[in-house]
Amino acid sequence: MKKNYMLSSCLAMLALAGQADTGGTVTVGGSAVEGFVTRITFDGDNAALLFDDGRTMAADMSQVNITLSYDAEDTSISDVDAASGSTARRIYTIGGQYAGDSPEGLPKGVYIVNGKKMIIK
Repeated sequence: MKKNYMLSSCLAMLALAGQADTGGTVTVGGSAVEGFVTRITFDGDNAALLFDDGRTMAADMSQVNITLSYDAEDTSISDVDAASGSTARRIYTIGGQYAGDSPEGLPKGVYIVNGKKMIIK
């Protein structure tokens, strides 16, 4: 049970590493180890650590402590500027073929315009 909890905790921490600017501290037996851990594998009570520079290290998992820190600054899109007066749209047939940018002159039928169905009668 302890091993499963440790594994799930480490995987959760690694998932955070891919989503934010992270830093980390790895200690083994109370001594700090330089580098960022990119993969952890377990063999019995031992943990094998793979670092971002290609180094590996194995130690008893009770001696391994990994602390991650990340920059919590928001990185979402704050504003979208639509091109003023932009009316360009692509029109496709139901079969997915490009039919043009304007419905004028198209034969009767069902078309896809900006992801929505449009019927020309």
